[in-house]
Amino acid sequence: RGVIRTASVTLTNVETASTSVWSMGSNAASHLGIGVDSYDTPWSNTPVHLPELGIRVVQVDAGLYFSVALTASGEVYLWGDNGDGQLGNGQCSPDLMNVCANGCCCSACTGQPVPTPTRLAALGTDTVQLALGAYHALALQRDGTVYAWGAGGALGVGDNINRNSPTEIAALGTDNEYIAAQASGGIALKSDGHLWNWGWNDWNQLADG
Repeated sequence: RGVIRTASVTLTNVETASTSVWSMGSNAASHLGIGVDSYDTPWSNTPVHLPELGIRVVQVDAGLYFSVALTASGEVYLWGDNGDGQLGNGQCSPDLMNVCANGCCCSACTGQPVPTPTRLAALGTDTVQLALGAYHALALQRDGTVYAWGAGGALGVGDNINRNSPTEIAALGTDNEYIAAQASGGIALKSDGHLWNWGWNDWNQLADG
């Protein structure tokens, strides 16, 4: 939890010179993004091409059992585990839909894995940077705002509730230049050079004294 960026120990994303995206490793939560679940393909020890991302990709990142890609046109695609709402698609298990409230997921109401890169339409085409923690995601928008979704306590939105759709971190305002994710938190670099951080602090990773 004390590192600035968290890469999945089971998935490696590779962006080649031709801007195609490849993945390799475990597929335990369908997070290779190749359109099949873990029962059909539990792992791959060689790179596998993700044809759905044939558009120009400028950034990829991996959390724990889920991944994200950002295109040159500012669109966001996610795939893999959705147990904490980290795919941001607002979905929950159909048989437990009545447990969800206020656009949030709780431990008894989790979204289903998504085995294929799927566009996160809620962010439009204005995303300029992404950062993934273990079970949450951050997006920096063109207007300087930052959005978060996924596991509660790591989102910076003032509570510990999971969010299954992008939620603006209002406290950060609109003067953000760069973002990074810890396993269970985040960091924002402001235009004046100051750093803001948030999230779990069980290992003093927030350096707040």
